[in-house]
Amino acid sequence: MYRKFGYKGYTAYFRLKEQAAKADLHRIELKNDTQKNIFLINMDVDQEVIDFLIETLLFTGEMNQKQWEENQTIYLDKFVKQFKKLWYDRWKSIPDSNGNYIDRSEKKDVIRVSSTRNGDNRIEYNSNNKVEKSKDDSALSISFYQKQYPNKDLTYVNQYLSTGINPKHSKAVELCEREKKYKFKECNTGGYIAFCSKCGEKEFPDQFQVKQGSSCCHVEYLPTKPSNNSVHQLQNKEMINEN
Repeated sequence: MYRKFGYKGYTAYFRLKEQAAKADLHRIELKNDTQKNIFLINMDVDQEVIDFLIETLLFTGEMNQKQWEENQTIYLDKFVKQFKKLWYDRWKSIPDSNGNYIDRSEKKDVIRVSSTRNGDNRIEYNSNNKVEKSKDDSALSISFYQKQYPNKDLTYVNQYLSTGINPKHSKAVELCEREKKYKFKECNTGGYIAFCSKCGEKEFPDQFQVKQGSSCCHVEYLPTKPSNNSVHQLQNKEMINEN
């Protein structure tokens, strides 16, 4: 673009990306005169430059050919993928070329399809009238897992999300479940508030003692008091092992 049109070609390329980044669902629709005129004003270059840019993007595979030919809509497949983390931080997947995206909540995954005609959202159901769950196993942000496991130290999980190649949600959950380190609330004495995982006794160990285990039963501490059922199950299990 720069070699053929100089700074105008350079400007057109990056202004197109700027418009795609700000457009609803990253789709630039040119279906009517109003949309086309707004697009031309924002591009601020000659039509010849725009035509060559679109032709080049289609040829290189940077632009979705089906959306352009059938819907007169510009969708830059590879460029939009760069916004993956931003959409996931908002509990959503990246909108595809048709404007569809997955909207996640803390309790369950549902598929929401955004209508490109009127901008509304609707939930899609399967043939059994049940909400379809997402098949996308891409990992979510660390804040999601911290909400699901508020009492665990997820430092290692955060490292996996930030340094892993294509981190998976299922793997992140597995790491959260296996994590043995806990986050304890501090008390006024400078120690921590902790509970024996066996009998539920409340103690106030310091930083060294919390790693050694409870003074009463010599087992690991928990940041919250275990339920009576958990205590009974552990005691019955030990009785069976002794017998």
